[in-house]
Amino acid sequence: MPEKQKSEIDRRELRKLFFQVAEKMREECRKNRDEKSK
Repeated sequence: MPEKQKSEIDRRELRKLFFQVAEKMREECRKNRDEKSK
């Protein structure tokens, strides 16, 4: 039982991390686009 709980937490952490990375990548894309449009 505790093992399942641990993996559940890991999945949630991974999801959070994934979203953070995706957000960063979006920011980079926006920055690059802004540079090009100047």
